Amino acid sequence: MKVKEIHHKKQVKFKLKNTQSKYSIKTAPTDPKLPALFVFCGSRGSGKTYACVAMCSHFEKKHYITRTFLICPTKASNDIFQNLKTLDEKMDVCDDSTKGHVAQNNINREVKKD
Repeated sequence: MKVKEIHHKKQVKFKLKNTQSKYSIKTAPTDPKLPALFVFCGSRGSGKTYACVAMCSHFEKKHYITRTFLICPTKASNDIFQNLKTLDEKMDVCDDSTKGHVAQNNINREVKKD
């Protein structure tokens, strides 16, 4: 375990300990560290949905993820998400843009339960 020292102008020393999170998922060096929150932002037709599904499919193939939650107000207009094996259409999808915060609270509850 590495220990870092913080030096302050008033000569106060405080040692910090780095510890590995019990929730971290081992990933390849070229993949993002997980768990993580991903936000896709871009103009219409820029490939946000495709990039999201491609990334999640990659994570599924590598067995990094076992469950996917989707908060997407345009989900109804696109069936590409059906390709994800870890997405439960009935339980883990919120396509109402006015209820994103409610969906996030539900996701937190489900993750704690799992």
